[in-house]
Amino acid sequence: SPNSHKEGNSKLLVKKLKETLATVQQLDKNMSNLRSWLSRVEAELSRPITYSVCHPQEIQRRLAEQQVSGKHSMLQFLLARCLSA
Repeated sequence: SPNSHKEGNSKLLVKKLKETLATVQQLDKNMSNLRSWLSRVEAELSRPITYSVCHPQEIQRRLAEQQVSGKHSMLQFLLARCLSA
């Protein structure tokens, strides 16, 4: 019947809207985390690098602090959302 068809469409629309809202909320959270992380990295990069000791372990530790790899999944999520928009 026409009413059950409309009701089914309404339920589907509500489900889609809830999914979209959840995605937007996750996007907002990830963007906020990314902004915070970028601010910290920018502040760190604006300071001159000084080494109290110069050995490979210290250099590797400093390089590891700047790695983006820990943000890979968040960046991938954000990029996918931007490209699908």
